[in-house]
Amino acid sequence: MKICRVSFGLDCSTQVGAKKYSYFTDIKDLKEGEEVVVETRYGTQIAVFMGYVEPNTVAADKATSWIIQKV
Repeated sequence: MKICRVSFGLDCSTQVGAKKYSYFTDIKDLKEGEEVVVETRYGTQIAVFMGYVEPNTVAADKATSWIIQKV
């Protein structure tokens, strides 16, 4: 299991937001910029993978949900 950061796309834009969210993943070889499906409090959403984080960091401690799949 790894912990990673994702960002969500801005409405009506190809850009991603600056805020990053932490998620658990068992998907190997994710690359920055790839789209993934994640579970949010609003249901499933498409997000952009931004990179892995080290365990035992503040960002890692915020992960509570899993990446569901790669798009």
